[in-house]
Amino acid sequence: MSYCRNCGTKLSMGSRFCTSCGTKVTDAQLEELTGEKAVVPDTIFPLKEKNERADESEKAETEIEEVQADRDCTEVLNEERMIAEEEKSENIEEQPESRGEFKSEDAPEMDGMREEIKNYEDTPEVEEDDEDADNADAEEDEEVDDDEDDEDEDEDDEDEDDEEDDRRYDRRSLIEKRAKRDKKKKNVLKAIIAVAVVIVVLGIAAVILHFKSNKTSLAADKTEETSVESTEQEEAASTEEPMEKVSTEAVESEDASALGIDSTAVADYANVLEPDKFIKYTDSDGIPQFEFSYPSNLYNSAEVISTDVTNDYGTNVKSIVFTGSDNSSLIVSVTARTDSLSLKEAYAYAKETENARLHDEEAIFGSIRESNSKYIASGYVDENHTMMEYDLVKITSEYVYHLQLQYPSCTDDKDTKEKGYYVESIYRLCGFSDSSKGCRTYDDYVAGKN
Repeated sequence: MSYCRNCGTKLSMGSRFCTSCGTKVTDAQLEELTGEKAVVPDTIFPLKEKNERADESEKAETEIEEVQADRDCTEVLNEERMIAEEEKSENIEEQPESRGEFKSEDAPEMDGMREEIKNYEDTPEVEEDDEDADNADAEEDEEVDDDEDDEDEDEDDEDEDDEEDDRRYDRRSLIEKRAKRDKKKKNVLKAIIAVAVVIVVLGIAAVILHFKSNKTSLAADKTEETSVESTEQEEAASTEEPMEKVSTEAVESEDASALGIDSTAVADYANVLEPDKFIKYTDSDGIPQFEFSYPSNLYNSAEVISTDVTNDYGTNVKSIVFTGSDNSSLIVSVTARTDSLSLKEAYAYAKETENARLHDEEAIFGSIRESNSKYIASGYVDENHTMMEYDLVKITSEYVYHLQLQYPSCTDDKDTKEKGYYVESIYRLCGFSDSSKGCRTYDDYVAGKN
């Protein structure tokens, strides 16, 4: 049996608060009532949330739980108070005497109760003080824990920020390295392109210079002769187009009169427009391919040279020289070779020799075949460009055939056409030119008809 240390009301079994005054039941009284040792809670106050960054929903749930706990506690107190009032009313009915009067037999019991009350008056204060201290310590611990948690969270945030900064720095460094590597590659590529461009430019320049110095260097390396028709088309720039073949008169005598040359003739290229004016020369000594045709009324003198004189290509076998009143000339010769050069080497020598003799020379045609080589060019005889020359050299393993046609530079369009027709006729009727086409009429030449 235990009584309230404040008002002296009898406490019910398992009560934690006095139903009359609401004073809290001490642990000793609770142990006496229940027969079990009371477990004192660490604190009667709910712990604060350690994490101040908890979601609002969790805080709301905590507050709801606290309110519900308070409501449960109030309901328990009200129920205990009602039970105590009922028991009190029953005690009053059983004890007719007033509350302050006790029977003699109850005196010892009341004295013990007063001593307990006296003892409990001092004890609760200490316990309350201890409880308040414990609560304060718990709150301080919670605050310290919260502060430590906050510091840990701040440190974690700082660590995360540092890690993020490190990652950003690493990405930035990687990007910079890639940019430098790409820039280096681009610089190397630009350098390679620049070197390639320089090489190409130098190559083109070398080709141009080589082409200017020797327009027919590529043709000299060929093993087959380009068709005569192509050669004649290239010659058309100075000689225009060929003409039909006409009958010629065979000449056996080698003096000027026998060659049909009129010593009183005056050079006039209008006189070579008729095909029947050309005379064919055939060698009486049987030199192969040494035959050609010439106009009978253009030159006023002719000379045949058969002496063994030495020239640029060997020993002279026969040379026929025609001259006109305008200083024009037609020289047709055959020379016996005294060198040991191959046809390719002899071609290069002939090309170099003729180009050195002419001014502003222009290569028209060049070829190297198994049986012969041939070089054709045109240019000026003098530096003043007063005389032009058409030059044909053919080389075999035994002979060098040479045709040189010199005439005054053209003065107008009519003069250009007449002299062009004359040069073309001389070429097509030459036995060692290898032309497969005969002469055509002047009208066809002017009209461009074959």
